[in-house]
Amino acid sequence: ALHPQPLNRSLWPGLVAGCVAYGLAHWIGIVHEPLGAYLAGKRISARVNMALFAYVLFDLASKGVARRASYALSTFAACTVLFAIDSRTGHVVLLVLMMLAAYQAAPRRNRLVASLLALVSFALIAAMSNPVRSRLSETLALATADPRPISAGATSSEIRLAIVKHSMTVTREHFALGTGWSSYGDAFEAAIREAGDAVEVFTPSNPHNEYLLQLGAGGIPALVLFLAWLLAPTVRPHAGGWRWSDRRLRTTAAAFAVGCAFNSLLLDFVEAHFYVTLLAWMVTAHLAATPDRTKTDAALA
Repeated sequence: ALHPQPLNRSLWPGLVAGCVAYGLAHWIGIVHEPLGAYLAGKRISARVNMALFAYVLFDLASKGVARRASYALSTFAACTVLFAIDSRTGHVVLLVLMMLAAYQAAPRRNRLVASLLALVSFALIAAMSNPVRSRLSETLALATADPRPISAGATSSEIRLAIVKHSMTVTREHFALGTGWSSYGDAFEAAIREAGDAVEVFTPSNPHNEYLLQLGAGGIPALVLFLAWLLAPTVRPHAGGWRWSDRRLRTTAAAFAVGCAFNSLLLDFVEAHFYVTLLAWMVTAHLAATPDRTKTDAALA
């Protein structure tokens, strides 16, 4: 049931082995500084991917597929996101996935309560995480501090808010057709200089928000195409109309869409590669588990 087709028999074990090894590497990196420093540059992709991995395993466990092993690996992946990797995007994606997973697993009349309990549980567990507490305290300190120009000594939260401000400047000036992908960095750098911030602190080609990047660089046409690409896994043709696709596809797409509001996940490409790989596995597993393969193949084509 876990991997009924040849593709799944090879793809899924590879995904599991890779994610477990990558998660273990981050735990080792806590005590091994050179490894930790190396992995720090990959923290965003690691957290997003491990959060998606945790959700898929939880969903499998809730369906009775290798229940104990799936629950154990899902817990391992979630704890890795919370305690072993420092990235706020992963926290948000994991929270969204936990609430959606609780909603889906609960009886219909208890779904709202289950989602709220998942939110409270996440907050209680996250309170024990040093990475989460440090990010939260940094954000709260920024909320009460006076604005100042961004320099080399700025905190991560200060830089992130400045990135949003400069991205919005580019978007307001070029939202119709965009700057062009090769010129986006120049427009972003001009916004930085106009605001009096230090250019060397930023990566002008990466606004850390995929929606603002698509709108600023490619304009409305690029944003519409990107949104259509995000929505594509959530629906499928049916009887001359449309219907929702498998819930795992919808949830995974929703989590990726939320993550794109906090980082340029398509531009960063590692997250997008893992996301598309998971979608491929989910689609093949769904096709194999559907009795009427001919109609389902046509619907998901």
